[in-house]
Amino acid sequence: MTNYTYEWISPEEINTPHEVMEEEKVIEMVKIIEEDGYNFRPILVIEHEYGYMALTGVHRIAAAIEAGVNIKAHVAELKDGLVDRVNMSDDEYRLESLMELLEEGIIDEEAVELMREEIN
Repeated sequence: MTNYTYEWISPEEINTPHEVMEEEKVIEMVKIIEEDGYNFRPILVIEHEYGYMALTGVHRIAAAIEAGVNIKAHVAELKDGLVDRVNMSDDEYRLESLMELLEEGIIDEEAVELMREEIN
C-alpha cells in the first residue's frame, strides 16, 4: 500500500455522498477499532465551506463515529471550488472526474491514486 499524507479529523465533520450500504461491514470495523485502534487506509476527502466531503470511506466514517474515534483522511486540495464535479456516488465516475481534475492541475496526484486504490 502507498504511504499517503493524511491527518486525523473528526468523522462528525465529514459529509458523505451516500448512506451506509452494508451495516455488517460497519459492525466488523467497529470491533476492529475497539480491539486494535483505527488502522484502516486513509479516506479521501475534500475541504469545502461546510466541512469535509468524503470521496471514499462511508463505512469507515460510520465505524469511526460509532467507535468514537477520529479518522485518517487525505485532505485533497480542490482548487476553484469544484466540489460538484466530484460529489457523486459512483466510484468509477468519481475516479474519472478526479483524473480530469488532475490533468487540469486542479487536484493532487495523491488523491487520484488513493481513489484508484479504493476501487480496486
